[in-house]
Amino acid sequence: MTRLHRLLFIGLFPASLGSTVYADSNPALSPATDTTVQSNSNQTGANSPRNSTDANTSDTPNKTAANDQVLATIVVTGKLETEDPTEISAIRKTVITQAEMINYGDISVTDALRRAAGIQMGSGGVGRSSFRGLSVPPVIQINGEAIQGGKRVGTSLVDTISVDMIDRIEVTKQASVTQASGASGGVINIILKDGQSASAPITGVVKAGYGTYGDDTLGNNKRQLNLQLDGKEGNFSYSTSAIYNRNSGDSQTLLTNVTPTGLNTTTQNSSSANDFEMFSTRMTYKWDEITKVFSDLMYSQQANTSSTNTDQSQVNGDNTRVALRLERTPGVNKQTFRLSGQWQNEDETDFRPNGIRQVSDGRQTYSAGFDGIIKDLTNQEIKYGFQNSWATIDSSQTASIQENKYAVYGEENWKITEHQILTAGLRQEWLQRSGLVDYDQQALNPAIFYKYQFDKEWSLQAGYNQSSQTPQPQQLSPVVTQATGADAGSLNNPDSSGNPHLKPQEIHSFESTLTYNSPDGGFNLTGFYRDINNYIGNVITLANGRYIQSPQNQGDAVATGMELDGRWNIPVGKAHKLLISGQVSTIRAILQNDGQADQHASGVAPYTASVGVSYQYKPWRWLSNINLGYTPAYESPVQGQSYVSRLNARTSLDISTTKRFDDGWAVTFAARNLLSTDQYSELDNLDGAFYQSRKAETVPNVLLTVEKRF
Repeated sequence: MTRLHRLLFIGLFPASLGSTVYADSNPALSPATDTTVQSNSNQTGANSPRNSTDANTSDTPNKTAANDQVLATIVVTGKLETEDPTEISAIRKTVITQAEMINYGDISVTDALRRAAGIQMGSGGVGRSSFRGLSVPPVIQINGEAIQGGKRVGTSLVDTISVDMIDRIEVTKQASVTQASGASGGVINIILKDGQSASAPITGVVKAGYGTYGDDTLGNNKRQLNLQLDGKEGNFSYSTSAIYNRNSGDSQTLLTNVTPTGLNTTTQNSSSANDFEMFSTRMTYKWDEITKVFSDLMYSQQANTSSTNTDQSQVNGDNTRVALRLERTPGVNKQTFRLSGQWQNEDETDFRPNGIRQVSDGRQTYSAGFDGIIKDLTNQEIKYGFQNSWATIDSSQTASIQENKYAVYGEENWKITEHQILTAGLRQEWLQRSGLVDYDQQALNPAIFYKYQFDKEWSLQAGYNQSSQTPQPQQLSPVVTQATGADAGSLNNPDSSGNPHLKPQEIHSFESTLTYNSPDGGFNLTGFYRDINNYIGNVITLANGRYIQSPQNQGDAVATGMELDGRWNIPVGKAHKLLISGQVSTIRAILQNDGQADQHASGVAPYTASVGVSYQYKPWRWLSNINLGYTPAYESPVQGQSYVSRLNARTSLDISTTKRFDDGWAVTFAARNLLSTDQYSELDNLDGAFYQSRKAETVPNVLLTVEKRF
């Protein structure tokens, strides 16, 4: 079986490269055109194409045609115009369209964000990522509303959203006052399609995928089935999705420890199986010329089973989200009323040598809000609104947490001259928590941004904002979750728990970006500085013979860095399209406390880099992509212990290739983690002597997908 699987993979690899995706016979509507155009709009400032709207108000009709041979066409010009030509804003935003995700062979949101500068992706997808030195992931939103992630499987709702459901993804790295203060860690806003641009009463796509690699010792198996339906009938439109994913695999980890007689190495075998199902539907009704009503329903179930030589865990979860939004556009102004509810349950059963442990968690969240935009002013635009949310977080292990949040905000956007835009605002927030923890908090957070457009191609943007980042509920629970594996409870694989005594992080952020944007490509060069008070980082302590990792306030920290990202279209003839893209992000996060020497914050790589190539050959209707990522080796102190953690340099190679046929048929081959480096982590004493290490082997995964568009 081992040889058969490897031969299958090796045989498909060159064949796929030789028969890859397609470019439509109409050059103006070809996928490569979309990729090239988006490369410019995706990287420019708030007033460049596709960077038009704020995360809380950005719901525009999907521009992707239903026919599989006609992807979204986005025209890039040097003019200062947006999807909404009346909007004024100096806030910079990165926009990733559905067309770009399809052209790059993205399967998930995680795939799309791997090309975004400043975000370091974790092994758990978007929900385990970090941004510019902060220990928490970016705020994740769907249609402008935050998604509540659970401790174990809650974020999988985002990580498994189908690309066919998405109109675009908006990434804001320095949030405005229209977004929650926790957005200082960045905002990822996923805008779903609403079906309003459907060209027929029903259009859609059916996809079925399968991939296998390796064997029962080291390998994986993937299955995927997606159904997407979009349609419009009179004033009513809809976008409906059904998804089934199953990922299973086996891996090995080599554990090495110092013993009185020398080094001892143990091989730990691990197996996992993850099943995910989701149903989502979005309906839109045009009430009259100025009023639209949107309703969203998302329901998902997930079952995760993992086991090692010594233990086994089973996690089952379900997540239901209902949202209702009413939009009024009297003239050029806009008013949006929101109501939503989300219910999430997670049950975990752990089978360990010392017994069986069961944990049940539940979360209920309700929110209401209003956002208004006044645009009928000369060279000015005013945004204002309020947002309220109420949540109850239950656990079978601890007392419940009741949480109430209230916020009001106001923002003014002013076009000072033809070349200058100023955005300034204030946000007042109140937070009340009771139960497991009991405290009140309020914060007034200002933000100001400035943009100067030198000419059609060059611009300079700068901004400052202040925020108060409150600990997440899962960071507060003191319940200890035991690690799995033969080295569970060791320094290299500690147990984990929350900390009910955490204080909010106070963050002052400065950022400036120089942008060049032309029809053939462009780049962004960004510098940032973050002053963080009450920095939250993970600290390891020893209790009852086991090491436990928990979040603690570690004093003050400073995070600085540079980010360079860009894309360029290489002329190679009318039948070809070639796009080269890349990014490099540096980060230096330092703990600075009185009377102590400066320390590097743990778990933050000094830089990451990636480069991608997208090639299309139109006569064959073939599109192929290669993306190479690199993270260097680095070391950082183990907070709370007298050891140094060293991680090896890691390289990853992803490819995708698509061949399109007549009648809406297409075949896509995608491979992730090709030629990837095994992850090696080593703990040394402060004098440099070896203590213990873990070497986790990286397993490539492949997926062959057949699709039919209608």
